[in-house]
Amino acid sequence: MIMEFKGTKGEWNNKAFNDSVFDIRSDGGENIGYIYNTKNGNANAKLIACAPEMLEMLNKVKDLFTKRQMPSEHEINMFSVNISELIEKATS
Repeated sequence: MIMEFKGTKGEWNNKAFNDSVFDIRSDGGENIGYIYNTKNGNANAKLIACAPEMLEMLNKVKDLFTKRQMPSEHEINMFSVNISELIEKATS
């Protein structure tokens, strides 16, 4: 069973609002929240902005395991690339 994301739909973006605050917004412009620009503020904002994509990826992986079938080599490679890209986006 896929767990549906109940938060704001769309891609979330992290942008510096000013020198003190990062603004997290959906691609539709809806405000998700603000993160203060502390020592770890930018890293925290990036991780939060990736939350919907992370949930989507976890649902895909869970679905694959629930089917109890061996993924093809192509599927494994695609998951590996997508997961690596998501990790890079959340941590770069």
